[in-house]
Amino acid sequence: MPERPGFYERRIFPWLNDRLAGNPFIERFRAETLDDACGRVVEIGFGTGLNLPHNPAGVERLVAVEPNGGMHARAAARIEETGFGVEMIPGVPRTHGRFTLGTAAK
Repeated sequence: MPERPGFYERRIFPWLNDRLAGNPFIERFRAETLDDACGRVVEIGFGTGLNLPHNPAGVERLVAVEPNGGMHARAAARIEETGFGVEMIPGVPRTHGRFTLGTAAK
């Protein structure tokens, strides 16, 4: 049985991730990295969804892989603001059926 994440994993690390990775210098790189993304995209290490606003109009669906449940809670509002579907996979999937992806982002 997996161990329940502690306070740090659920509360502190997601907050810290937003503060450190959400600065304007890094935001510029997010936009540049995702500029060519289109179709179905998988983002491994989705975190709190900081990349979501930088996905271009060509993205139809995003499969978000994030093992830290604390990140999911912080990402919920960002997911609701997207213009495309987001499927959150809580953990590292061993299998996920059959699907085709056009872009992988980390």
